[in-house]
Amino acid sequence: MRVLVLSIDPNTFVEGSAVARRFRLQASTVERLDVLVPHGPGALVQLAGNAAARGFGLGKIGGFFRALAAGWRVERPDIVSVQDPFLIGFLGWAIALMRGSKFHVQVHTDVFDPGFAAHSFANRLKALLARFIFARADSIRVVSERAKKSLLARGIRAEVSVLPVFIDTAAAERAVPFNRRHRYPQFEKLVLFVGRLEPEKNAARALRVMAEILREEPRAGMIVLGGGSQLAYLESLSRELEISKQVVFEPYQDPFPFYKAADLLLVTSQYEGYGMAVVEALLSGCPVVSPDVGVAGEMGALVSSFDDMPAAALQVLRSGARGRLAVSLPSESEYRDLWHAQMVQHLRGETPRSAPAEEETPPRVGFVGQGWIGKNYADELQKRGVRARGAVSRKQSADTGLRYRVYRRADAHYPRRV
Repeated sequence: MRVLVLSIDPNTFVEGSAVARRFRLQASTVERLDVLVPHGPGALVQLAGNAAARGFGLGKIGGFFRALAAGWRVERPDIVSVQDPFLIGFLGWAIALMRGSKFHVQVHTDVFDPGFAAHSFANRLKALLARFIFARADSIRVVSERAKKSLLARGIRAEVSVLPVFIDTAAAERAVPFNRRHRYPQFEKLVLFVGRLEPEKNAARALRVMAEILREEPRAGMIVLGGGSQLAYLESLSRELEISKQVVFEPYQDPFPFYKAADLLLVTSQYEGYGMAVVEALLSGCPVVSPDVGVAGEMGALVSSFDDMPAAALQVLRSGARGRLAVSLPSESEYRDLWHAQMVQHLRGETPRSAPAEEETPPRVGFVGQGWIGKNYADELQKRGVRARGAVSRKQSADTGLRYRVYRRADAHYPRRV
């Protein structure tokens, strides 16, 4: 099986990143894996002996057309898989159409969540484009049952399977918490925010919640771990709220030592497809307070409305309880095998294992022959739940669209798939 992946993640080119590791796992199960990152850096990286990643360094528009040309030149893939149902999805659909490949869409964001469309006019346009892409997909993979239900509720006809985001549980186990009394001696309680500092992550809300927390717990402090376009605005907001001395902005780095040192992770996203930070924090023993987004509720976070979030956070901080992941995560080998099994099933047009099994219709069987032999054979199959008819002609079998015929060899009758 040859797979072409259109990715949006520049960490594909970072040696040792979780993204590169995930692609290596996937490559170990297929004949060939090619990864194109249209707006990634101009680079060609050999991920494994049978896998390579390429970026073009030309921005979104230039990268789009270069990736389209590269998709035409690579050895014909059996499956074209895209990592979002937007511009990258449109590009993947075009390549799949040109090459006669199966078209597979990965969905990491619930595009039909009301918060997604309400966020911006651009997101409303993205939701419309996503509908176009979903209608043309042969198969779709989402990261949670919640996202799957959201798609099925919109009448999506493609097969939808669920595969959680791969999380390196071994990295969480290896991580050692930093000495918080040495690093942040001014804080008795440590509240953590982890994520891109972009509008959809709603970090401004986290700062406002922290301002409420500090009225009750003035010795608490917040670490904002991440970077993005809103960094300057958030620093200004912390000064406006008069909490700048209690908030430390840290550039993004390995979050696991922070999870293990913190007393609470505060999540304030307007929408999530999955919620990586929630899962990583709970895996590390850090309790989480979050709105009902992504997998927060099913993973074990304390779900709260934005209005009640300060009270919920104070409850957790005062209790001193640690977090616990409510479900088990697939191991590295389990993730690899699940991914491969789903891709094979998508290629064959079968229902993936994660999808609910449909009620099977008993096969219809016809017989070519006359007399008691055909009738007795039909009676026996009917006892086994197979709809069967005896004593029919070859023409009747063809006219009624029966799926099986029985041919005579010596004195035995046996079914053969038509």
